[in-house]
Amino acid sequence: MGVQRESAQSLRWVLRQKTRDSHQALDRNVSAFDLQCQTGLRGFLHANASAYQALLPYDWCFDGHVERRLGLISSDLHHLGADHAVAHMSLTPPTKATALGFRYVIAGSSLGGRMLARHQAKAQDSRVLKATAFLADPELMALWRQVLLQLDAVDSDSETAQAAVVG
Repeated sequence: MGVQRESAQSLRWVLRQKTRDSHQALDRNVSAFDLQCQTGLRGFLHANASAYQALLPYDWCFDGHVERRLGLISSDLHHLGADHAVAHMSLTPPTKATALGFRYVIAGSSLGGRMLARHQAKAQDSRVLKATAFLADPELMALWRQVLLQLDAVDSDSETAQAAVVG
């Protein structure tokens, strides 16, 4: 599948615009973690575990990716000799209508994850270099492609599109 261009009217473009500020804030928060050292990587993985744990009851809208990603986090934490303790978070439950927006955000993290994985790969610590399952997850990129196809199939003026933006 080649690179898809997005038009200013596409749902993908609308979602990108609506999530821009949140995305920039998340980037700032993630950049605070040094993924080349055990402490930083543990903190990053624990933060992600908390977010994914909050999504677990809604895994139906992620086709099992949430539970699988939690397993990858657990594996990475094991390589670091850390437990799987998570802080509890809450979120507004997705509905069938808002699920596409949730999928867009989670699947879109695959792009950032690939960049973070390249940074992590420069670590000198062998334990950090073994804890790569979460960031190197190839299935998240497949989910991203699937979400892009779903977005392309939705008219950006439709009720489904509006619900995805809210989600």
